This record gives sequence, C-alpha cells and structure tokens, in this order.
Amino acid sequence: MAKRLFLFAAYDNRNSLGSALVMYIKALSVLGDVVLYMDNEMPQQQDVEKIKNYIKAFGAERHGEYDFGSYKRAYKLATKTLNVSDYDYLYLVNDSVYGPLHPLNNYLERMEEFGGTAFGLVYNPHRKRPHLQSWFMGFDKDVFLATYFDNFMTGIQKETDKNAVCIKYEIGLSNLLSDNGIKPYALYVAKAKQIYNNVYGLYKKGLPFIKKSAITRHNGSLCLQVKKVLNNCDNYTKNILIEDITARYGSTYTDSILSANHFNSTIRYLKYLSGKIADTLK
Repeated sequence: MAKRLFLFAAYDNRNSLGSALVMYIKALSVLGDVVLYMDNEMPQQQDVEKIKNYIKAFGAERHGEYDFGSYKRAYKLATKTLNVSDYDYLYLVNDSVYGPLHPLNNYLERMEEFGGTAFGLVYNPHRKRPHLQSWFMGFDKDVFLATYFDNFMTGIQKETDKNAVCIKYEIGLSNLLSDNGIKPYALYVAKAKQIYNNVYGLYKKGLPFIKKSAITRHNGSLCLQVKKVLNNCDNYTKNILIEDITARYGSTYTDSILSANHFNSTIRYLKYLSGKIADTLK
C-alpha cells in the first residue's frame, strides 16, 4: 500500500471532537498517517483520548485563518515531527463534509493511478477560476517536496473573510500548480454550487461525502436530499451522522430532516426565496 500522509484541518465551535469527525479520522488512519489541526481551543483531554490511537500529531488553537491556516499548521507540525519525504502522497482534507459514506481506499487508488502529480475528489471548472476543491486533494512527491509548495504552505496568512481565503489559497493553489506545468485530475466535476445544491445527485454518482452546509443551506430546503443520502448509508454511518447533526442543530431540526418530503422541502425553499426577495427590495 502507498504510504500516505493526511493533513487534516478541522473546526468545532464547541471546542470538541464530534462523533462524525472521529469517524472520519478513524477511516483515514487505516489508509495512512493523520496529522490533525483544529481552528478552535484545545478540546478536553477526554475528547482527545478518542483519537490518540488514530493520529500521528495533533494541535489546536483559535487562529481564525480558516482551513488553510490549519493546513499550514498541520504541515509545519508534520515537517517538525515526521520525515515527510518518506511518504508517497500528501493529502489536504478538512471536515467541511460528512463522511466517508463509502470506503475510501478505492477512491485513493483511482486518484493515485491517474498518473498525475496533483489530484482531488472534485474539480470545479469555473470559467474564470477553475480549481480543485480543497477539502480533499492530494499530491505526489514531485509537488509536496517542491520548494514552491513549501513556500505556499508556510506563507499562508490571515485574510479578511472566507471568500478571500478561497480566492487566494484554494484557487491560488490550483493556479500555482498550473504555473508549474501541472494539470490536476479529479474523480468528479461539480460546476458552480453543485457541490452544495446537488448532494444526492453527486452521492448517486459515487461521491463519498456530502457538504455539511447542505444541512442548513437555503433555509434547510435540501432536507429531502440529505434524508435520501442518510437512508442509503449503512446503519453505523447513518447513526453517527444523525448523532452529529443533532448535537449541532438540535433534535427538532434533525427530526425535520428525517421526516422531510417534497411538500415541506418546497415550503422551506419558498421561504428562503421570499427572504432573498425581501432583502433585495430593502
């Protein structure tokens, strides 16, 4: 098996390690070594105990630099505590998604067999800013041991907002690869906001994650799609995701997802649209 290093960026406003995050870390630990860094205060020791057998290194601090700030810190932690050149592949992954909904080994092997030096699960073919989506992307040694990659990772700084981070670092990383003659590959293509709005369609195509923001996006009007995904998961995964959603949004909101139908999904979307129209008219 290829030797892999996963740099995992996470955030929890409760300063804890939720059940879904622990599940994700466990799944990755079977496939490679995990270095986790969280953009929140250090969780309680009893929380850290949940993952200590599944990670190589762990850090946490409220830095406010979003996922790329955690990628930077995980990268520095890895280069300090591990011999990074021993690895065949380095991955950047984050917890903006729920999953894995299917075993990941096949996905990793397919990406690594592309023959390219940079790859990911999802590519956004934006007309002006095409890019790999940074919540799951990987690189071989030609990239992650290159000086330009080190300069990029260590040079990440705090930006004004999340959109600025996406432009400078998510899109910027794809631009950097292109500037160095590298064409990235991806298993899936998701145009515009499809990764958020078409979670069930992408799941049917085999994508092993759904974006967490789908839970509340557009006034929760994607509830029926989320319900369909949950109902197609194995019981272990389904129960953990429901537990995590309940912890974040409460049992009433979770029950509304699990009981969703076309009617209440449509009503939620109409309320969202009416709110958008009202904001426009102000």
